[in-house]
Amino acid sequence: MEKYGFVYIWYDKKRKMYYIGCHWGTEDDGYVCSSNRMRNAYKRRPGDFRRRIIGKFDNKIEMLINENEWLTLIGKENLGKKYYNLKDCQFNHWSVEEQNSVKIKKTISERTKEAMNKPEIREKYEKGLSKRNTRSSDPEVREKRRKSMLGKNKVKTDKQLEAARNAAKKRIGVPLSKEHKEKIKNTTHFKTLNTLKLKCKYCDFVGNKGNLARYHNEKCKHNKEKLNVII
Repeated sequence: MEKYGFVYIWYDKKRKMYYIGCHWGTEDDGYVCSSNRMRNAYKRRPGDFRRRIIGKFDNKIEMLINENEWLTLIGKENLGKKYYNLKDCQFNHWSVEEQNSVKIKKTISERTKEAMNKPEIREKYEKGLSKRNTRSSDPEVREKRRKSMLGKNKVKTDKQLEAARNAAKKRIGVPLSKEHKEKIKNTTHFKTLNTLKLKCKYCDFVGNKGNLARYHNEKCKHNKEKLNVII
């Protein structure tokens, strides 16, 4: 039988968990999934699992794109808990050529932008974003952020830190005074960041230090070393 691609979802009725994946082959070729945890559970109690095919494809790239679209709907808080999946995206779990990888990312970017233009999707996205927990699990990162909030070389008590947070919350939505804006403009950091123009190493872009650090130099799309890395 000729091979084809399909995206599937498994359901484990005992643990009430799901797994989303894709496969290039046939539906009855014996393939289960690439998750060791789920596959081991399936071997012990296959009667607890059932699979549903949620998409069929004649093209590997389209199959992978569709799988990623489903994976991004999982939500990071459900990874490894409600789902056996440990990642909410999955590139190159089978061999993908460089140009195919670039094409996949471009297609996903275009579809994401198209979806974000729809008010109902944008509203759902922003609602989920407001509930997202951005607190780092790394103690060193948390301590670094804490000191950053308090100011250089200043270590305060938890009460002082909480007072600083409450004061910051009260300032949200309050416009800055002219004096405050002028004070910010006159700071050395502001002048260095916004008036000093630098050029990217790999393209003709000229901008401030912040833009270069975020989008250019080693991260520039014209950086050949970066383009040679297959994701």
